Amino acid sequence: MLRLISGVADILLRKKGISAHENIAVLGASLSAQTVNHKTGELTGYVEAFRQRCKKEFALPPEQVIQFAYGGNRLSDAGLIRLEEVIEAKPSICIVEPIVEDVSRGSEADEAEYLYVFKKLIANNILPVVFCVPLPLIVNVRQTQRYKACRKLCEQYQIPILTVDLDDAVDSGVVFDGLHTRSESAIFVANALFEFMRELPIKQSLKRLQSLKSLPPSSFAFKRVDTGQGRPWRSLQFAFHVEKPFRLKVLQRQNIGPFSPVLNVSTIDPKTNVVSSTKKVSVWDRYCYYQRSSFVVLCDLELSGESGVIKIEVANDAPDYKKCSKFSGTWPSENERRLEPISPLFMLANCQIEVAKLSMEYIE
Repeated sequence: MLRLISGVADILLRKKGISAHENIAVLGASLSAQTVNHKTGELTGYVEAFRQRCKKEFALPPEQVIQFAYGGNRLSDAGLIRLEEVIEAKPSICIVEPIVEDVSRGSEADEAEYLYVFKKLIANNILPVVFCVPLPLIVNVRQTQRYKACRKLCEQYQIPILTVDLDDAVDSGVVFDGLHTRSESAIFVANALFEFMRELPIKQSLKRLQSLKSLPPSSFAFKRVDTGQGRPWRSLQFAFHVEKPFRLKVLQRQNIGPFSPVLNVSTIDPKTNVVSSTKKVSVWDRYCYYQRSSFVVLCDLELSGESGVIKIEVANDAPDYKKCSKFSGTWPSENERRLEPISPLFMLANCQIEVAKLSMEYIE
């Protein structure tokens, strides 16, 4: 028997379920990016299985279930950027899958970031539906910060949330592929989501959330900065001013591959022009034996506030190529390592900040 651990959803109201006129966005990491095996055509992704069942039972056109994935990243960084794309697409529902993500290369979402996501969706007439899939490889997922923070907000403000209990799947021999699904497990997960959505009064739930006066204001700030999109660059420098300690993340979507570098990220005292701290950030990772696009976290800093300068530049240091055993060629030399941006620059902060004097050194 399939067991679902569901949060608060007004399933007793009338007019439940998905209509053929809905547009549904799915926001999540690589688990939510899966569709089919590109070589065999075999179904591998829960979103694709959900899409097919919605077509069969609700006559929902497949193109009306849209994936906004950020494989290899997290809701707390690339997810917040893709959220802007969700808003532009104007769906009626956004399924947020926040649990299965690689937190080894970044930070878990906190309460302020979840609140920002939920408020942004609700303000744009989009119902957030949180979908948690604690895959067997994620140990004690209910004890993680991201799950606790998300669950707390959902229960506090009655945001629909579904946590799938996978014990039945594992006990019955349904196979998972690490942090991803295979055909049977994708169908299992999709069926759980489908049954939950079938009973969810979508319009009534959104109206109730929009009428809430208790949703607190979000202190989160999002800035988009044009840096000459598509031009490879070697260094970036900007000044900032805030009135209190804050956290700043700088991201950019880039082509990454064997040529990707290590960065020096420095904070500079604007009065003395002296570097106060420097940290290394590797854009290159062990999957860079081939070229792909990815959101790169250029810096993630806790700053004391007031005024300062941040400089991000390509370092002389070579990446730790020993971490990759699949590359058969010759790794690029120091002069060949570079950044290849394919988007504007995005700045994410937990308070409002002023950014000025942005300068860049490009590679000609």
